[in-house]
Amino acid sequence: MSSGERRTVDNGQADHPSRERPGSASSPSVSAVQTLGRLAGNRATTALVQRARDGVTAPTVTADAAAQAINTWIQANEPSEQETNYSVGVARNGDLYISKVGGVTTKTRFVGIDLAAFIRSRGYEIGRDIYLAQQFNTAYSSGNHAEMCVMAAAGAGALAEIYCAAPHCAFCAEQMAKDNVRHGAAVGGHDQVGWAHPFAPIFLGSQVWNDTAVQLRALQALPLNPTQANAAQIGVPWLSTAPKGGKRKAWL
Repeated sequence: MSSGERRTVDNGQADHPSRERPGSASSPSVSAVQTLGRLAGNRATTALVQRARDGVTAPTVTADAAAQAINTWIQANEPSEQETNYSVGVARNGDLYISKVGGVTTKTRFVGIDLAAFIRSRGYEIGRDIYLAQQFNTAYSSGNHAEMCVMAAAGAGALAEIYCAAPHCAFCAEQMAKDNVRHGAAVGGHDQVGWAHPFAPIFLGSQVWNDTAVQLRALQALPLNPTQANAAQIGVPWLSTAPKGGKRKAWL
C-alpha cells in the first residue's frame, strides 16, 4: 500500500491514515498527561510528562518489550480472574494489538481506564498505534479466541508475535504458524469446545464433532486464508457467517 493510500474497511469507513506521532499538533498536551497521571495515581507518569515536554517522537521502548510488559501487567492486575483470556500481538511495523477471548472494547473498565492509564504511564503508545481487537465472528462468539481476534484485526502477514497469558491452543498455534507469527507462549492441546477461523467462515471444535485431533489435521491441510473450494476438498464445513476483521481506529 502506498504511503498516501487510505484503506476502506468492511464497515464502509476509511481507515485512518498513519497517525501523527507525539510532537505534532495531535499529540497529547502536557496538561492532559498530568491529568491522566493524577487519575491513575502513578508516579511513573512523571517520565511521560517530561517526554511530552521534550517532544519525543520515537518509541521509548521496543514493541516487543512493550507487549511483554503489558501482558505481564494484565496477568497481575486483571480484577475478574480472566487474565488468562488476554493476548497482546506485535505487528511487524511496531504497532500493538490487544484482545481477549470474545474480543475486547473500551466498555470494559479494566481496559478503558486501568490498562490505558498503565500504558500511558509508561509511554508505550509513543511512536506507535495500539489497537483493541474486537470479536470478529458474532455467530460463533464462544470460538473467538484472543489470538485469532488479534489476527483478524491485523490481517494476514501483519504480525510478528503474539503473547498470551495462557498456552496457545493447538488450533491457534497452527494458524499463527501458517502466517509466520511467533508463539509468545507455550502450545497447549487440541481439546477445544469451539474455535473460529479468523479469515474464513470455518468453525471447529467439539461443538462440531468430537474428534478434535482430526479437525486439527484438517486445519493443518488448509492454506492460511482458505477458499470454499479448499474447505470442500478437505471436507471442512463452510458456514454462512463470514468473519469481519480489519482494524478500525487506533485506541491509543
